[in-house]
This record gives sequence, C-alpha cells and structure tokens, in this order.
Amino acid sequence: MQNTLQAHILHLEHKIQESRDQLTNPALTPAERTRMQSEMEIAELALNHYVKAFELEQKIA
Repeated sequence: MQNTLQAHILHLEHKIQESRDQLTNPALTPAERTRMQSEMEIAELALNHYVKAFELEQKIA
C-alpha cells in the first residue's frame, strides 16, 4: 500500500465533506444528486473500514 491508513482516512473524510457541500447546490439534477449520495455512502463505508483497520494497526503496533 503506497499511502498510510491515516492518509486514506483523511482523503475519504475530505471526499465525504466535499460531497455534502455539493449536495447543497440547488442546480443539481435529481440524477446527479442520487449519484453523489451513492458515492458518499460508498465513501462512508470505506471510511468505516479504514478507521477499524487503523485502530487495529494501533493496537498491534
């Protein structure tokens, strides 16, 4: 893995926040809003996994 778990976590947190910010745009079409919400849900799931992996890494380090 080229990036640390912490770097992945920070990237996903940033991506999720960007998505939340973009969802407030009233110019989004329903299809765009649905796509962004789906991407945000996927990023949140990935974030949960990375956080758990990071916690495990800290315990065994």
